[in-house]
Amino acid sequence: MSKQLSKKICLLSLAIGAVSNLFASGLAGDFTMSDRWRRANSQYSNITNPAFINESDRVTARALFTGVQDISYMHEMGFTMPLGLQDAAGISWIMQSAGCDDIVNRTQYVTLTYARNVWSNLTAGANLKALLWTLPKLGEDSNETLMGGGGDIGLTWKFEPHDVYGNHTAGVSTHNLVTNILKTSGKYAAGLRFSLLSDFANQNIDAGLDFIVRDILAKDEDWDLDDDESKPFNWEFTQRVGYNILNTVKVSALTGFNSDGFDLGAALSVNLSRFLNDQAIDVGAQYIAANVGDNPSHKFSFFARAEFGAKRGEDRPVKEKPVRTTVKEVSAEAEIEAVETPVLEETAEAVVEESIAVEEPAIEDSTIEKSAETESGEAESIGAE
Repeated sequence: MSKQLSKKICLLSLAIGAVSNLFASGLAGDFTMSDRWRRANSQYSNITNPAFINESDRVTARALFTGVQDISYMHEMGFTMPLGLQDAAGISWIMQSAGCDDIVNRTQYVTLTYARNVWSNLTAGANLKALLWTLPKLGEDSNETLMGGGGDIGLTWKFEPHDVYGNHTAGVSTHNLVTNILKTSGKYAAGLRFSLLSDFANQNIDAGLDFIVRDILAKDEDWDLDDDESKPFNWEFTQRVGYNILNTVKVSALTGFNSDGFDLGAALSVNLSRFLNDQAIDVGAQYIAANVGDNPSHKFSFFARAEFGAKRGEDRPVKEKPVRTTVKEVSAEAEIEAVETPVLEETAEAVVEESIAVEEPAIEDSTIEKSAETESGEAESIGAE
């Protein structure tokens, strides 16, 4: 295949969105709310719900990568940190890029996140983001770059833990609800997500459910539709169930239903904490077959996540400095012990003697005189007889 023909095929893919549909479907920016490419690890991301970052009790770093056909890539990296007992903050970077040669369609986000436990089991979080969008110019062999920004909010409620029914956290969040792209009137994808995170059997089993409604702010004129058509109703309902084997290997089943079809996949991750001084480090991969039965596509994603430092609320261990004793100090201590030992023994003997003297009953003088008179009187009476 010639280079010129490959480039034409690439541009055609960009134009009709064939590559982007491997990750999501809908308006621009829809990939940020889809779980197809990060389903096994989405519960740790502030992109999913900004309040989720308050679920971690340690400093956390994460990374994810996926690619399709050498012309489309997806990256996500993030860092979160607990702040005291009630708060957490984080930063993340996410990018989708598709293109060939110098013609690209690339979107990058940088997101700052803050979350706080506002009352009882209720946590609120917010994302503040800046984005950079590079896309091909229509009719030209070049790109243009657009800038924008926006924000999202999220809430979670943690139910009381139960020994039999497990632990559950429900959440609701927005995606691109407030987003403004400069120099364009095009609509950016906006969505609403409902989530449920659960774990059972001492956290050996974990599960997640997500229902996403996409393009909630879009109108019919935002789509290229025929006169008798109306805007599509785009939605996604995903499920994840994982099982931890000996707290080392985790196997997950991934399924999903959406307005495009049915997804099916699996994930495998390994916890390296046993080999790295109990630092929680997970590495793994997921496979997803999207739109099973109707023009399916396949992709692998690779992810890693690490936790560091002391847990929230725990004091950091303080290392005691070793005490160095010189020869002179040892000699001086020995002389002091030699002098103090006999003094202590004499003091102990004196204390014992005083306690014995105090315990003996004292005999009064008057009693002694009376017994002497009695004895002399008995002696006189015996002599007179």
